[in-house]
Amino acid sequence: MAPPYRGDTPQRADSFEDLARTHMDAASGSRLSDTAGKLAAWVEWLRHPEEHGYDRTLAGTGEEVPGPVLSLTAPNVPPAAHPSPYPVPDDAQWDYESVIAQYNLLQFLDGMGAVATQQVERPSSVLALAAVATKNVWWLGDARVSEMQGKFPGEDEWSGDAANRARNFVAELGTVANLLNKIITGVDGADGFIEAAPKYALIIKTARDNFEQLAADWVAACEEKYHAKNNEISVNVFGIMASVIVTAATVLVTRGATLPILQKEMVSSAWSATFTEILKPLSEAGKKDSQGEVKGPLWRDLAESYMLTHSGIKERTVSALNELTGRINSASAQFDADIAPLLRAWHEAPPIE
Repeated sequence: MAPPYRGDTPQRADSFEDLARTHMDAASGSRLSDTAGKLAAWVEWLRHPEEHGYDRTLAGTGEEVPGPVLSLTAPNVPPAAHPSPYPVPDDAQWDYESVIAQYNLLQFLDGMGAVATQQVERPSSVLALAAVATKNVWWLGDARVSEMQGKFPGEDEWSGDAANRARNFVAELGTVANLLNKIITGVDGADGFIEAAPKYALIIKTARDNFEQLAADWVAACEEKYHAKNNEISVNVFGIMASVIVTAATVLVTRGATLPILQKEMVSSAWSATFTEILKPLSEAGKKDSQGEVKGPLWRDLAESYMLTHSGIKERTVSALNELTGRINSASAQFDADIAPLLRAWHEAPPIE
């Protein structure tokens, strides 16, 4: 349900500007636009009681009331009649302010806006292309280099200085392929490059889902609060913890596709399968964790608990991304230590005459 006498989108120009600034207006094409619009409609309604005859806080008292209070009545006495849906002249009522005066719309939209624009689920995503490229490099080292070594002519088939140098080159190429595969696939439980792109994408998608779930649950809590008035509201926000993605076994799923992955259709299939295979078991009933609660008897309680839950999701997402970045930096350092010297030696070696 939208706020009383409102729709599922805000009405004020500044609200639309905030949605556009966070890339969640209707023109953005973001998946989050619909939920963000509903959230913005409620925040706008709560922040501007001067535009309606409903909930507000009596100035100087902190008391939330369901509508205008005549200036001649005591602060703790509600209006005699149900508040009018139309504005009442300010000079006829007790001074008031918004029930969530300490918050603005951008604070509510901050988390969703941070993950609104990344194209992580589409096969055209730069992460999808990076994952495919890494998978193909792994395939070249794991399959084709070893195949070349097995088929390289023996000394009885080809001899001489050129043959010896070529044979040494192929042997060193095999060493590089083995080292590269360790860096790509990871060793001793460490992440390799092959897991980086899918995990980055899954962390962003998980954060997007969690922020959207929080916004949807907060809208539902607002609807319930409006009807329940001062009764206690409590909604548990469930989602996948970002930290779970960091430690999950996450690689590009190819569904039996023959490597290398070159065709556009193969990229799309592999990337879609990765999201399905990894997130499905984590999304099953009972496996999602509480991200926090939206709760309290007052409007400001709902807003405060939203902000606390919002901060928790953001902190866990940033922590997961930082941890993954650290693991990839370790793999990169391993590349510099193991492979870079060999590459420099090849570059500096004299040509075969």
